Amino acid sequence: MEAAAEPQPDPLAALLAATAAGDRAAFRRLYDATAPKLLGVALRLLHHRATAEDALQDADTSEQAAAAASVPVGTAKAWVRRGAERMRARLYA
Repeated sequence: MEAAAEPQPDPLAALLAATAAGDRAAFRRLYDATAPKLLGVALRLLHHRATAEDALQDADTSEQAAAAASVPVGTAKAWVRRGAERMRARLYA
């Protein structure tokens, strides 16, 4: 019987932790890594690329503030999902 493989570290976790500590360069890398997924969410909701890009730009600022305000809870993927949900809530507010 083979030993269970060790879980792979979340590649975004270090960026998320650095962002929470106020590292703006880490946030930029985190944003670059997650923006395509968030843009996809915005496009599905808005059906217009320019408007979706504007929504993502607005989310950029608030997500950086949210990440820097406290130590994130959960995985980086969960953080991206929460960001998408916050973006969706702002779009339909």
